[in-house]
This record gives sequence, C-alpha cells and structure tokens, in this order.
Amino acid sequence: MTDQNPAENPFGDDFGWTAYIEATADREEPEHFLRCIDIVDGEDGTGRTVVDYGFGGGAQTRSFLRRGWTVFAVDVTPGAAAALLSRTPPDLRDRLTVEIGAFHEVDLPPTDLVYASFSLPFAGQALDAAVANAFAALTPEGVFFGNFFGHNDEWARDPILRTVDRTWIDRTFAEFSEVTVTETDADGPFGLEGDTKHWHFYFVEARR
Repeated sequence: MTDQNPAENPFGDDFGWTAYIEATADREEPEHFLRCIDIVDGEDGTGRTVVDYGFGGGAQTRSFLRRGWTVFAVDVTPGAAAALLSRTPPDLRDRLTVEIGAFHEVDLPPTDLVYASFSLPFAGQALDAAVANAFAALTPEGVFFGNFFGHNDEWARDPILRTVDRTWIDRTFAEFSEVTVTETDADGPFGLEGDTKHWHFYFVEARR
C-alpha cells in the first residue's frame, strides 16, 4: 500500500468534497455498482485488479476489497486518502494502493477494470487525457465502467465540469469490441439533503 504526497485540489477547498467524502464514506452499494459487479462477474475478484477513479469516501473501494479485488484507488482530494484508510480493515489493506493526484497524471498499473462512477467529468479540460490514461492501463480484455455528463445536465455551465455528447462517446469508445450506453436525461435526487436536480449523463459499459 502506498500513499503519495497530496496533490493540490484543482477545484478549490470550498467545493465541498471533504463534506461529501465524510457523508458518503459508509453508504450502501448503489445500483450502478452492483450492475458493474454483475457485468464483470466480480463477486470473486481474486487475482484481478480494479482502478477506482475518484474513490471519494471509499465505500465502493472497500466493497471491491471485500470481494477479493486488488484496488488501485485514485482521487484528487487530499482528505480522501485518510478517510479511506481509516475505514479500511487492516486485513484488506495489503490489496489496496492509494494515490492522490489528477486523473490524467497518475501512473496506473495494468488493470482488468476501470471503475469511474461520477468522477471523470470533474477532470474538466483534462478529460480526454484522463480517459486516455485509463484506456492505456486496461488489459486486452479489460472493462471500463463509468459515466460522463451530457450537455443538458444542470451543472453543465460549471467551469469545473466537462460535458460531452453521444458523438463523443461513440468516437472515444470506438476501439472497444462491446459497448453499451445508457442515457439518463431527467430530474432526480441529488445531494445529502434530499434535493433534486436535472441529471443528464451517459453510463458506459465497454469491453476491449
């Protein structure tokens, strides 16, 4: 297990990531995580590696660890490492590597799965480089599972967020042998207080 020196958070200290990490550190496994486990037959991850892009509070990172995966967890928020490590049982830590840094700059190991749940769009203008970094790490039969925000999302005008369209999705994943894209463009729950926002995103399941 390694814990690199914290990188500067490009989104600023007031973006709310620290509060988000603490509030979601022990949340239940969301439906999209269970969908990912299903498509990669991941209930027994023994001998396989996953890159968890934007692990946040680390709840899903620990879910991978409990299923036997070796996890390379990446996040840009310095406080995320301490939150993850403090909540990870000692007997699971030998299969966990934590890196704090920008998605497009971190050196990734060869990986069977890239799991990027609501994280890559926050790479902003470095999105294409971050995706290329993830793709370069995938093994020949590796799987990418993650989402990208569309132009209709309520956050689309926020300068920290990079939105894309279906043409971008199709072009970016053209090299993959199997690609499934699910688009959501509707109001839905958001945040820790039961608020609602307009969501527009593409969930992508792609296999080399």
